[in-house]
Amino acid sequence: FGGNYLHYETLEDFYVFLNLITLESRFLDVLPGPGVNEQCQVGPSRHVYTLPGQSTGLFGCPFTDGTALTPGFDGQGHNYFRSENPYRLNSYAGFGEAYYQATPDLKLTAGLRWTSDHKHFLEIPSQVITMGWGYPVAGAIDQQWNEWTGRAVADWTPKLDFTDQTLIYGSFSRGYKAGGANPPPPNYFLGFGGGATHPTTFAPEFVNAYELGTKNTLLDGGLTLNGDVFYYDYKGYQISQIVDRTSVNLNFNANVKGAELEASYEPIPGLKFSFAGGYEDARLAKGSKAIDLMDRTAGQPGWMVVKPIFIATSNCILPDDVVAELVAAGEALTSARKNN
Repeated sequence: FGGNYLHYETLEDFYVFLNLITLESRFLDVLPGPGVNEQCQVGPSRHVYTLPGQSTGLFGCPFTDGTALTPGFDGQGHNYFRSENPYRLNSYAGFGEAYYQATPDLKLTAGLRWTSDHKHFLEIPSQVITMGWGYPVAGAIDQQWNEWTGRAVADWTPKLDFTDQTLIYGSFSRGYKAGGANPPPPNYFLGFGGGATHPTTFAPEFVNAYELGTKNTLLDGGLTLNGDVFYYDYKGYQISQIVDRTSVNLNFNANVKGAELEASYEPIPGLKFSFAGGYEDARLAKGSKAIDLMDRTAGQPGWMVVKPIFIATSNCILPDDVVAELVAAGEALTSARKNN
């Protein structure tokens, strides 16, 4: 028996830079005209970024790193994509395992574990060309799970006439992995609109695992033959995807079944033949759905991947004929402006 305690803190933080976004932010900063953005670059404090009592203007003031106000880079600008995810975990566990020799050839094993996981996650939405300075905390997510897991095993070592030594075993085990919180979707372009929506949190993952197998030694140790069959039943299997330039976890039910065979044969000293093989069938439960971000059209003809606006963090799909109409309309508008 035993126990453990884990305290873990981390800050996942990364940036995606795009010079065009910096250019657009600087343009908004110095956009001329009364009541527009003339105050953006003369604020007394980068935390305020506008004069007291002054309007942020028609478009607001997207703070950019490396200006006359704040030379250099401090990570608080909105002229790039930033994903910042602070996270804290406290985990407690107690466990024990017992072994019982029921008969000379039958051994029983039973183990039990209790786990308590406490997670604290700060929601800091990513922002691109949004008003103001910095990345405010939108909220906090606190999660807790208390779960029992364990295993049971039976080992039988019968005396057989055709083997030197044989072990037949069967086992059942239940596993658990805590859930968590997904990073919030980004806001872009002055805070109006956001990226693709996704679940705020994801659930724990559980697995019930069953296994039946045998290990054998034959021919005075010259031949070993091992094999097993197994079945894993997952509830809430966690799958990670990159969505809007950040990692998002989703839950699916799934099952895995298969078999393994391993053998080695040494007919004479110094000469050995070996074989190892297996079969596995893994399936998500019926009705499981998720967008394949590497193949958004899923091979469907007549659809095209497009980027709605240049600062958007995610693409979308449109019918080919709609894209053709939009392109034609844009060309017609351009031609009309040239003629005028």
